[in-house]
Amino acid sequence: MSRKAKRAAGAAGGAGAPALRPELAEAIRRHQAGDLAAAERGYRAALKAAPNDANANHFLAILYYQAGRAEEAVGHFRRALATAPGAFQTWHDLGIALQSLGRDDEAVAAYEKVLALRPGHAETLGHFARLHEERNRLDEARAAVARGLAAAHDDPVINLIAARLERRDGKPEAARERLTRIASNRAPEPVREKIEYELGRLCDLTGAYEAALDHFAEANRLAARKASARLADKNRYLALIEALRARFTPEWIAGWTAPPPPLAVRATPVFQVGFPRSGTTLLDQILNSHPGIRTVEERPAVDALVRAVAALPGGFPDALATLTPDQFAAVRNAYFAVLDRYAPPGEGLVVDKLPLNLVQAGPILRIFPEARFVLSLRHPCDVCLSC
Repeated sequence: MSRKAKRAAGAAGGAGAPALRPELAEAIRRHQAGDLAAAERGYRAALKAAPNDANANHFLAILYYQAGRAEEAVGHFRRALATAPGAFQTWHDLGIALQSLGRDDEAVAAYEKVLALRPGHAETLGHFARLHEERNRLDEARAAVARGLAAAHDDPVINLIAARLERRDGKPEAARERLTRIASNRAPEPVREKIEYELGRLCDLTGAYEAALDHFAEANRLAARKASARLADKNRYLALIEALRARFTPEWIAGWTAPPPPLAVRATPVFQVGFPRSGTTLLDQILNSHPGIRTVEERPAVDALVRAVAALPGGFPDALATLTPDQFAAVRNAYFAVLDRYAPPGEGLVVDKLPLNLVQAGPILRIFPEARFVLSLRHPCDVCLSC
């Protein structure tokens, strides 16, 4: 169970607070023990008895986030906030879930709500800084780091982002010294994992290769302990590839309903694909240097397209065969609703760069028959070594 879940559990049952109902208290105990299936059943039982219970919604949201079900987590965080709008910890956790989904503007709004309620909340300032650093808004990231260090100079998340900024400023030794000074074992495991990966990178940059390997190995060990990793089905992605390969036959395609005409009011994006580490980022930077091109780097717009198809009668991918004009429009709108957060409609060509969208080339072409692709190729030995 995460640090924030334990803290929230303590707050829920603290002095002056009403006692937790037995089924909710038992679900929390199951959650703390790592039995997520039993905890989910318990939280759902608690919500069946009291659908607006803010604690039950919050804890179930945390469980879903830990299990890699961030969309469901967002829904339950919002239900908790409908009952308890002043719960700053719920706003904070909502921001983290939104950020994991690439819904950065919504995450910013959630973090700003926390800081309005608790101006010096170090954990939120750390994640606020991380969001800006990952979006390459470095001035905003530096400002958030400065505020965070003033509030809590030894906070692990704030120092992690400070170290990333130092690395980007060409100061890897200072960044390494900073993170070595921070006792990473005091941080929650997800933060420790990120610190270990960053230390590995910094050691590599400064020539400490044996230490780099040790840090990377420790980061991988921590990553494998996460609930999302333990619950992951390693064969699911391979099964998806096989299902698409088997379904996309000439006979099936020949029976498709007619597609609508090409987009009239905006250009269809170009999809940049390839195996990871095949040079996609370098090509992305080259394309983005052209004044008439805007690149969107590794955002889940195609995932939204797939989810929209999956929600139709027949599910994914079968519903692709019988799409009506209204359904085409709905699926396209779902795609653009995500894309437009990162490249608002305007002049120029948009390149949607996510290497493994290669697997979804068939569904993409069904929804956008006029779509064009840029495929990066590199020698397989180099690709595997880089990965």
